[in-house]
Amino acid sequence: MTLLEYFESHPEILEMLQKRQITNRTVAAQVGVSEAHLARVLAGLGVKKQRGEVVERREAAKTLAETRKKQRQNLAKSVILGKKTIEQAAIQAGCSERTLYRYVQQLSNI
Repeated sequence: MTLLEYFESHPEILEMLQKRQITNRTVAAQVGVSEAHLARVLAGLGVKKQRGEVVERREAAKTLAETRKKQRQNLAKSVILGKKTIEQAAIQAGCSERTLYRYVQQLSNI
């Protein structure tokens, strides 16, 4: 049985692959082909996988980290310019004074 025949007789497998409910490795093992061959056949069929939950969470965490970093850099600039104290900036940033001291030191070295 070819992969195309397999997918014609098991359309639910294609749907599960698209929704990331099953891995290429699992399907390849069931059918008895390599993951690379399966990937080529899926690409030829135009199968597009949905974005996984893990990828979305990872991107959200990255965005949050970048936002925190920018906020802390801006607060460190305020400390350097004498507009805020380290204590005030740390409270506003929701971090320790030590963390803000590091940001101030980094900006002072530039």
